[in-house]
Amino acid sequence: MIIDPVEMLKKTSALLPTATATASSLPTIVPDYPEDQFAEEDGKRTLWVVFIVMLISSAVFTGLSWRVPVVCTPTPWCFPS
Repeated sequence: MIIDPVEMLKKTSALLPTATATASSLPTIVPDYPEDQFAEEDGKRTLWVVFIVMLISSAVFTGLSWRVPVVCTPTPWCFPS
């Protein structure tokens, strides 16, 4: 059965529905205590290993890209000097 919204608005006393919630209908939520997380020795060692690997790979990339010639064509962002 399809309900016509205009007919439903005619049957209600107010144009907009009002909230009928009371304080007793609110859910009771008991917060949990925060869970502390700490980095242990293995985690710290892993972070240092990843840092060193990224540092070496950045240096290798810089060294390899240093040898690539840059050809400047007359474009709006690269003007020949």
